[in-house]
Formats: sequence, C-alpha cells, structure tokens
Amino acid sequence: MDDMIISAPPILEFDPYAEDVILDPAPFLAAVRNAGVAYLPANEAYAVGGMDEAVQLSKDFDSFTSSHGIGLLDITKPGLLRPTNALQECDPPQHSQLRKVVQKILSPSRVRGFQELLAERARILVDDLLEKGSVDGTRDIAQAFILDVFSSVAGIDLPAEPAIATSNMMLNLMGPVNEVSQRAMAAAEPHLPWFNEAITRRNAAPGGLVDLAYQAEEEGLLPEGIGGNMAIVFVGGGFDSTIAGIANALRLLALHPAEWARLRSDPTLVPAAINEAIRFDPPFRVYYRMTTRPVKLGAFDLAPQTKIGVWMGAVNRDPRHFDRPDEFDVSRRGAHAGLGFGTGPHNCVGQILAKAETEAIISALVRKVARLELTGTPQYEAHNQVRMPGKLPLRLHPG
Repeated sequence: MDDMIISAPPILEFDPYAEDVILDPAPFLAAVRNAGVAYLPANEAYAVGGMDEAVQLSKDFDSFTSSHGIGLLDITKPGLLRPTNALQECDPPQHSQLRKVVQKILSPSRVRGFQELLAERARILVDDLLEKGSVDGTRDIAQAFILDVFSSVAGIDLPAEPAIATSNMMLNLMGPVNEVSQRAMAAAEPHLPWFNEAITRRNAAPGGLVDLAYQAEEEGLLPEGIGGNMAIVFVGGGFDSTIAGIANALRLLALHPAEWARLRSDPTLVPAAINEAIRFDPPFRVYYRMTTRPVKLGAFDLAPQTKIGVWMGAVNRDPRHFDRPDEFDVSRRGAHAGLGFGTGPHNCVGQILAKAETEAIISALVRKVARLELTGTPQYEAHNQVRMPGKLPLRLHPG
C-alpha cells in the first residue's frame, strides 16, 4: 500500500475496538481529531476526526463507497455474521430510489401523527418514576420508554430481553468479530427464532412502520425482499441508538444542573439541548466507507480499497467548527451541524423519529422534575458501535 501513497496520514497505534478504548475513548478521539485523518494498523483502516474531511467523504460516493458496508468489515466478502442494510449499504442512484420510499414511511407528517402517543406515554412513565425517586436512567427511563413506544410505532411486539439482545447483536457486528461481539451473539442466539418470526409480514400491525415497508414492497415501490430487510433495519437502527441518545442526554443534564435549570425555565430549548447532547456525546461511534481509488482527503493521499471510518465523537468536537467544543451548552447555535446522524446522501433517515421520541421523554421530565441527581458513577457498556451507559443511577427530585 505504501507504494501508492504520496502523502500518507499519520499512523495511530490505537485499537478503537479494544475494551479499554471503548470504555475510555477520549484519548483516541483526541488523537484522531488532531490528525484530521489517520491510519489504524489494528483495523487496517483509516480514521477521520476532522469535520471538513468527514463532510467531503460523506458526500463523495464515487470515491468513498457504501457498497462494501457501513461497518468495519467488507460485506462483499464471505463470512459476514450480520444482515446487510439494503438502504444504507449502497450508493446512488440505487440508494436514492430506496431512500425516497423510506422517507415517505418516516415522513415529518407521519411522525407528527405519533406525537400525541409519545407525549402521553412519556407523561405516564415519568409519573410512575417520580413515585420511585431513585431510578436507572438507562433501564428505567430510556429503555422503558423506547420499548413501550417503539413497539407501537413500528407495529411489532418487542419484549424487553429479546428485543435488546437482538438489537445489541446486530449493532455490535458493525464492528469486528471480537470478544464484545461474540458476547452479544451468545446473548442473542436464544432469541433469534423469536425475532425472525416477530418481523414477518403476518405479525406486522396495520399502520406501523414495518407494515408500511411491506406495503411498499407489495406495491412495487421497493424491490422484492426489501420490506423484511427494512423491518430489520428499523429495529437495529432505531432502537439501541435512540436509547443511547436519551441516556447520554440524561447523563449530561444530570452533570450540568445549571443547564437543566435553563430547560426548566425555558422548555423551548429542549430540541436544541437534544442536538447538543448528540453533538457532545453521539450515540453512534463510527460509520464507514471504502475508498474506490487513490484519492486525496484533506491533506492526505489515501490508498484504494481500504475502509475509512468517520469517528463522530472526534468530528463533533472539531474546534475548527465549534466554539468551546468541550462545553455542554443547551442553547448552542449550530449544534445540529454535528454528525451524530451522519451527513450527505446517507444521513440517518430515521432521525426525525428519534428526535421526536427523545424530545417527548426529556420534555416530560423537564415539566415535573426539579433536579436530576447522579447518585453513582455511570458505567458504560463495552459496545463496538454504540456509546451508552449500561447503568445510570439517578434520583428524580419532583418539582
């Protein structure tokens, strides 16, 4: 590969999938951010930590293709253990045609139709939690809320243990086959027959997202077989990541009581606070492309046929694009410009729903909780793809 490179990116001796780096990613993210682009021998892949470079990569699908997978492993090679994402793991024009249909399923008007349901379920959950006082922010708030509402929105039955295990497995397999993903596979294995049955056409409730995907296939708007694939994508992409986004936001708001007080005094800041939480601590760690040819990215020349990952926790604190990047500010202007949901043709098509769900539960808490208090140290999960506290001990002070 060295013969093909004129100006090579710096080499970083990090393995971002090592458990110690997963649990404490800050040194790795800072190194990638400072480099802009780097090469990781541990993964045989490039890493992007600069905003300009990330935007260039995300919009240039001729040089940086999604057709080899948006995870670390090349989906065109044998032995892949996860289902592919028919929507995201392709390039325009195929991607554009599929996305147009899925955008109608997840349109702003359809999501607005769910808002009354989301608000009511959030109100009921917060009332119940206030009676307890001490809760786990991940399990009792984020997981409980998303399990409740996503079952209704997607139109499939999602019991807690199998839903969490299967989603966890699918997302962990976006990274390498390592000890983390092997544990996730072992935990999910007993539940795979349930999952394969739950997402079938006959079990899709009328009007839910899964039903609408199957309808689009039946009407010829989606290719044969894509309806079932979209059901997998809805669960894999819209479940753990939203739980993580809510849990990360709760942790940040508990750590910054003055920012919580600002939301209490001005609840119209909640959408901006959500954008800021996603910028500051994005739920997805990374997304990949593959170089199709020798190409220049930023100041560096890259070799062809090499995976390249955009590490969102690095990019979203790029000081060239964000003033005070390491400060959490719920009124920050431009926080939505972070790449927590990607950018370019492949930006997350489900982000409207994810933000609506997050806004519903945060708003319900803002109305009735005077203070969020951390009562212990948050414990992050070892997860290849998602940044999420597995335990988030909180006390909810009513007011």
